[in-house]
Amino acid sequence: MSLKICLLATATIVASACVAFAEDASVSSLEKVPKDSITVDGRSIFVDAQVHFDSLATDPKLRRNLNPFRSLSVFSGFNNPRIELGLTPSIGIGKGPLAGRSWRQWTCQSDVAQMLSLQAIADTWEVRVLKQMGWDVSLSGRISLAVLHLGDMDVEQIPDSVIGFISADREEAWSAVVYERYSNGIETDTVPMFTHRQSAFQLSLALGLCFEHRNGWEVQLHAGLVVNSRDVHRVQMVDPELDGDPWGIYSQEARTILPAANARLGHVLWHAGNWKWTAWSQCSFQPKSIQNAWFGLGLTASHLR
Repeated sequence: MSLKICLLATATIVASACVAFAEDASVSSLEKVPKDSITVDGRSIFVDAQVHFDSLATDPKLRRNLNPFRSLSVFSGFNNPRIELGLTPSIGIGKGPLAGRSWRQWTCQSDVAQMLSLQAIADTWEVRVLKQMGWDVSLSGRISLAVLHLGDMDVEQIPDSVIGFISADREEAWSAVVYERYSNGIETDTVPMFTHRQSAFQLSLALGLCFEHRNGWEVQLHAGLVVNSRDVHRVQMVDPELDGDPWGIYSQEARTILPAANARLGHVLWHAGNWKWTAWSQCSFQPKSIQNAWFGLGLTASHLR
């Protein structure tokens, strides 16, 4: 009986030792498992957990759109801008420095100009509010060369006894009013006046914003400077009066830098290959110039990248 009890105790001790050894071996084996592995049913499975973030190609345009500081670096868009060529015939609609009537109202002669422009349009800004309304906004720079044909007259044809002028209309031609003083009064007469044109080149530089709608409408706003290649002038006339100066001359020297602003409204006509053709109406303002306001209709061709 005592022998059986001893054998049972010995077996219990040996079993406990085996269980403890198995637990230690299991823990030890788990500690030896590499970090990049998992254990399934006692077997180690190795996993290559390396992640290469640059392994996927990303569209450069998408990268630019995800850049939160893109609006702070808009000048980088001029590295590869969209180019636009334009031709805009224009007519003068202002009166410049003249008091009273404009040159056209006096003589029925309009100032005209032909403007050739080259414009570089940078990448589109991401303006969320305008984007939701269908508008894209871009920064642009423009250089223009215009040929001005300004109304003028030969002042040598003005009589010495002139006291004023009569403006042209449907019934009367533009003329100067002269007078002769006699002992019994004053006699007046009219002398026809004739116009000609003075021409000058005008160079302009401007920076501005371009707004393009998904329906094809476009708006451009620019401000900058203009300079004329030669002296230009304008004759100031007054109605007939016995007292006062009947006429005078406003002159503007060549290469004088003057402020200017420009607004355009256009619509895309068609696309041909990589070119986009757009029709425009344009208003230009030059507050210090002989002709201070222009209106024109033009056509531009934009090369799409």
